[in-house]
Amino acid sequence: MKSLVKWLVASVLFVLFQLSPTCLLAQDNSAPPADVIKFAGLSPEQAAKEMTLPPGFKATLFAGEPDVAQPIAFCIDDRGRLWVAEG
Repeated sequence: MKSLVKWLVASVLFVLFQLSPTCLLAQDNSAPPADVIKFAGLSPEQAAKEMTLPPGFKATLFAGEPDVAQPIAFCIDDRGRLWVAEG
């Protein structure tokens, strides 16, 4: 019986020490951290303006949300057309 109690105490202590300190403290209801991706959340128009292009090149937006939703793949055919697969 003593070995079972020792095993249970050891198991509980192990689980408690594995939890992060924030789990043991009171819940913090503050907002989640800001997105770390520099240009995340931009509108399609603004994203095209923020692109870095070589001299002489220009980015033109021809389709964006809500016309394209959840693009998962694209292909440019031999005629220069862009085909987008949505998921």
